[in-house]
Amino acid sequence: MPKSMTGYGVGTTATEEFVLTVELKSVNHRFLKLNGRVSEEFSFLQIELEDLIRKTVHRGAIYYSAMVEPTCRADLYDIDLGILEKYLTTLQKHEGRLSLATAEPPQPKDLLLLPGVVRAEETLKLRRSGLDHQGISREELVTATRTAGKQALDELLAMRSQEGGFLAGEFAVRCQILHDLLGQVKQATPQAIKDHNQRLLDRINHLLSESSLQAHPDDLIREVAIIAERADVAEELTRMESHLQQFLETIEQPPPVGRKLEFIVQEMFRESNTMGAKVSDVSLGRTIVEIKAEVDRLKEQVLNIE
Repeated sequence: MPKSMTGYGVGTTATEEFVLTVELKSVNHRFLKLNGRVSEEFSFLQIELEDLIRKTVHRGAIYYSAMVEPTCRADLYDIDLGILEKYLTTLQKHEGRLSLATAEPPQPKDLLLLPGVVRAEETLKLRRSGLDHQGISREELVTATRTAGKQALDELLAMRSQEGGFLAGEFAVRCQILHDLLGQVKQATPQAIKDHNQRLLDRINHLLSESSLQAHPDDLIREVAIIAERADVAEELTRMESHLQQFLETIEQPPPVGRKLEFIVQEMFRESNTMGAKVSDVSLGRTIVEIKAEVDRLKEQVLNIE
């Protein structure tokens, strides 16, 4: 069963000291491309995540992130006493100038609203929560990353498999339509060739009669047969049917199969173009246009297969 390259997954590991969350998103790409967002102080977790992804995913652009936060939300914030003290010192220094002697003293809630008094920096969160490796080891973070990463990866793969199943069903429908269209072309081709031969003979005879020229019947028939043979699409039909069968067989193979499917569809598109160039019958031409349209739909859909 093929897998899609589009998916999403998230995993979380919680301890008494911290909560680690891994998020994965994947979209279409010709090869495997990894893009990560991990804070600089935890950059070593990037290696763990990429190693985990590469062992399971073969194609697609994967965007991953790992975020570490303290378990206690109160540790997310801190008051910068230095800045607060500076505000108070300045107010006292200019108390007379600003007519603050009789004014109500500033309340704590007002002071907390002043710029820079309350800080919520990432490095501060980690330092206050003991994540500067004094309260938690590197091994604990790595273990938590592997656990959360596996959860996220399982969700991602489940979504990719589910969408791949939908695409496989769509492929089956498209391939059946193509099979029926090819059958119509095969059935109508003998009569189309016969009509084409007759038109060639009639036209040549008309030209000969107008120019008062004569041609040996055997030579005439031979030349008409050569021209008509160029309009025969039997070989293209055979190759198209072979490519179609190979496409269906490839879908059943274990992933990754996306690149192989792309090559097969390219060959199918080439054969349909050749048929379109050869056929002069209007009805057959319309059927081949439908074939090209179905192949083009397959071409768009296989771009999402791993």
